[in-house]
Amino acid sequence: YVSEFSEHPGSLNLRIFSRQALNLSRELPVLSHFGFEVIDQYSREVTLSGMPVVDMDNFRLEVRDDRIGQIMARRVNIIGALRDVFAGRCGDDELNRLVVVSDLDADEVEVLRAYLAYIHQHALPFSAELVRQTLVEHPSVAEAFIDWLASRFDPAVASEQAAAESEAELDH
Repeated sequence: YVSEFSEHPGSLNLRIFSRQALNLSRELPVLSHFGFEVIDQYSREVTLSGMPVVDMDNFRLEVRDDRIGQIMARRVNIIGALRDVFAGRCGDDELNRLVVVSDLDADEVEVLRAYLAYIHQHALPFSAELVRQTLVEHPSVAEAFIDWLASRFDPAVASEQAAAESEAELDH
């Protein structure tokens, strides 16, 4: 959410509600892998009548003002991806930044992660770190590659025409 009140109006914040206290040593690297730099954090217990006590952790994030709108527009995908990472359903590395900077969702990033693991089994001459960094720095390439894969292997969209269009997109 974007803070309207408090000491830092206009700042981007992330609130995490949990039945257990968070471990900052685990949580901060996850947020960093999404490209978020945490400026500060506070915790509070939240008590609702008839409900168990819940911990609320608020993280104030360092984000340029011109990027806040883009991040807020992607918040549903970002929140879903964060939930998947915290639950252990998705990987936790720099590729998660693609959820923030592109139209890819957590499942599509997981497909990229799996494909990268596969091609590294075939002695790719570049390090996995370099390939991940390149995809994050050029999210349109990652999106085009996912479209290329979908045009060939996703039964919902695969067709010769879709394959030709995605091939042309990759050639640019």
